[in-house]
Amino acid sequence: MTEDTRSFFRKLLENQKDSDIIGIMLNYHQSSAGLHMVFSFDFAKKSDIGPKEEPVSLEVLEDGSPKPPIDSMHDGLPKLYVHHNAVMKVLGGKLDVDLDSLKLTIYDREGNMMDPNS
Repeated sequence: MTEDTRSFFRKLLENQKDSDIIGIMLNYHQSSAGLHMVFSFDFAKKSDIGPKEEPVSLEVLEDGSPKPPIDSMHDGLPKLYVHHNAVMKVLGGKLDVDLDSLKLTIYDREGNMMDPNS
């Protein structure tokens, strides 16, 4: 996840009104508009988080590396949660946001834009 994306998610979470929101959920599912797959991002409540969802900290360590899951799992801070449907699809990927269009894009390990249908 890029620093712009971390900052964008933090701002979204700081400015939402529902106190039950604990993070943002990245999911992978069939589109409601057709027979294709899509990535989606939604606000997540504690009740949305199951044992198979993967928490990703929005915080970084002093050296700029992501805060490890073992250190962030129970820190009480907002997170990006990767739904169990999306884990294998986005594993090793990088999430970025275009701040002008507010478009979120997921890139694979080689830097190619991920297509949810491939």
